[in-house]
Amino acid sequence: MTKQSRVPEENAHTRLVDQLLSTNIIDKHQENKRLYRRRLIFGGLVLSTLAALTTIMVLTLFSSGFALSKVVMLLAFLVTLPWLIIGFWHAVIGLALMRFSSNPTAQVYAGTPLGTLDLKKPLLNKQTALLSCVRNEDSPEVAAKLEAMLQDLDRLEQLNGFSLYILSDSNDPDHIRQEIREFSLLRARWQNRIDVLYRRREINTGFKAGNVEDFCRNWGDRHEYAITLDADSFLSAEALCHLVSKMNVNPRLGILQTLVLGLSTNSFFTRVFQWGMR
Repeated sequence: MTKQSRVPEENAHTRLVDQLLSTNIIDKHQENKRLYRRRLIFGGLVLSTLAALTTIMVLTLFSSGFALSKVVMLLAFLVTLPWLIIGFWHAVIGLALMRFSSNPTAQVYAGTPLGTLDLKKPLLNKQTALLSCVRNEDSPEVAAKLEAMLQDLDRLEQLNGFSLYILSDSNDPDHIRQEIREFSLLRARWQNRIDVLYRRREINTGFKAGNVEDFCRNWGDRHEYAITLDADSFLSAEALCHLVSKMNVNPRLGILQTLVLGLSTNSFFTRVFQWGMR
C-alpha cells in the first residue's frame, strides 16, 4: 500500500520539474534577482546623491538665515535635480560598461541574445501599427519620410507586418487641406500593399497622448504592437523589424525604445544634439 502511494507522488514531482524546466522559470527567477540587484544599486546611488546634494544646497542657502526667496530656490532646485542625477548615473554606468566590459550589450539587455534575431523571418500579418502623430506640420515633408519608410520595408519584403495610421490633430485650415492632399496621394500609391489610414480629430482632447488613446480605443485591438512616430521621425526598415522581432522573442517586454539621433543637417543645434546623443 505504501509502495503504491509513492507512484502518484513521484509522477507529480516529475511533472512539476518538467513544468519548471519547460517554462524556464528557474532562469526567469535568476533574471529577476539580477534585475532587482541592479535596480537596488541604481536606486541607492540616485537617492544617496539626491540626499547629499540637497544637504549641500540647504547649508549653502540657509547659512545666513531664512528667507522665502531661498525656499523657492530650493524647491526649483529639487524639481530638476532627480532628472539630472538619473542622467548622470546612466552616463557613468554606461561609460564604465563600455570601457571595462567585453560585451556591454549583454550586461544591460536581459532578453534573448540579439544575435539570434532573424530579420528575414516574415512578421505576422498587420501585427504592428505605425502611428504618425501630426499637428499643423509640413505635410509634404512628413509624407516624404513615411514614403521612404514604406519603400524600405518593401525592400525587406516586410510590408505585410505593418499598418500605417496618420493621426492628425491639426486645426489650421491650410494645413488640413495640405494633409488631405498629401496623405491621400500616399494612400493611393500604396493601395492594396499596406493599409494606410488618415484620421483627423475635430477636438484634440489630451493632446498627443489623447491622440494615441483615441487610436487604441478605435483600432488598438487590430494590432499586437504600436510604434509611435513624431512628425519628423524616420526609422529604417531594419530598425522597425528589430523592434518587432525583439518584442516577439521576449514576451516579458512591455516597452522598447530605440536610440534617438538627429538626421544629418547643417543646423548648429542639431549638430550639437547629434554629438550629445553619441
